[in-house]
Amino acid sequence: MLKLHTSPSFAAPRRAAFLSRWLAGGACLALSCAAWGQFQVHGRFSASTLDAGWSPGGSVALTAPVADAEGAGWLRLTGNVGSAQGNVRYTAASFSAQGGVTLAFSYASWGGGAPGADGISVFLYDATQNMAGALPGGGLGYCKGAGGYLALALDEYGNFSSPADNCSGGGGPGGAPQALVLRGPVTASNPFIAHVPMPGNVDQATATARPLLRQVVMTLTPKTAGVGYTINVDVRDGTAGPFRRLLSNTDFPYAAPAALSVGVAGSTGGAKNVHEVRDLMVTGNAANPPAINQVFTPTTIAPGGTSTLELHFNSTGSRAAVLAAPFAQTLPAGLVVANPSGLGGDCLGSVSAAPGGSTVTVDAGMGIRSGGCTVSIKVRASAAGTYTSTAPVGSLQTDVGRNREAGVASLVVKR
Repeated sequence: MLKLHTSPSFAAPRRAAFLSRWLAGGACLALSCAAWGQFQVHGRFSASTLDAGWSPGGSVALTAPVADAEGAGWLRLTGNVGSAQGNVRYTAASFSAQGGVTLAFSYASWGGGAPGADGISVFLYDATQNMAGALPGGGLGYCKGAGGYLALALDEYGNFSSPADNCSGGGGPGGAPQALVLRGPVTASNPFIAHVPMPGNVDQATATARPLLRQVVMTLTPKTAGVGYTINVDVRDGTAGPFRRLLSNTDFPYAAPAALSVGVAGSTGGAKNVHEVRDLMVTGNAANPPAINQVFTPTTIAPGGTSTLELHFNSTGSRAAVLAAPFAQTLPAGLVVANPSGLGGDCLGSVSAAPGGSTVTVDAGMGIRSGGCTVSIKVRASAAGTYTSTAPVGSLQTDVGRNREAGVASLVVKR
């Protein structure tokens, strides 16, 4: 069964036993051993039934208990046939990339005869979408897919790097067979990011039986400045020995969707291979949305008096959030911005409010530091009554998601 860990202490002995297989032989050089604590999805794919939470598509099949013993099987994305495509996506839950993501898996690609094709993509995608429209063949079941964010491809035939095949519109240097390749989000036309030759080839196309597996680890680390992540990719043959770093500090300048999930796909075309994966693990922070709170100081004033309204923006994760769209706080009828407005605060961005007006606007691109920041403004009302200022659910849109609770505060004006 798939294990979904939302607590560092959940099933720790079992997690430690699995990680010991990955981390033997110096693999901690490839990933942060402390990074495996917040949220974990693990698809073993070793049994005769698909792990819970995974949704299959296309030609995907499990090799146990026929080709392999129960508990020792693989997820076969394609058999040794042409024009096939198989995939699975994790659809039971989502996670955030706010504090970074580590993705690891084992694969085997073999048996199709030289040249083998097409390859495997392991991808992160927007969990609110379903990758509909993802193209097979050179697109490796990723390019053009609705919600696609980042793909790590093991490209045998070479078309995943081509600007003219099924990843058209995203650029690329041209065909690059036997390469490890990164492409970006569908919202930017799946841009080519980087590729590097795979030592010893991606596949063993002439093998007549499954060759020694390969393990791949990809880490996304949030940038200290700017939008996006830096990416490292490490590979080793078998389950022991040192990893080799193939991509180091590769720039990935794209904000992640607030809710991510993971999937894997394999494709063949006119040429073919058997494509198999197992022990697919991804970790990230449990979804940790931004929040907005409001406070009036003082909470009671006389008609014509002033109070200071503070808008507290909170980024509750381990890095700053950035507004993805302008935020506008509309004051309740009868409450207006005072003159002078006393506009201030410590948020990193542009804020505007006209004296006598009823709107405070924060421009897109404003940074919310980890731990939060504040915008303050003086307001007044001429008539007695209770004035309630509300920031609705979803009104604060950032690169790590939207607020899930309304921010509400009330001001009493009385004689």
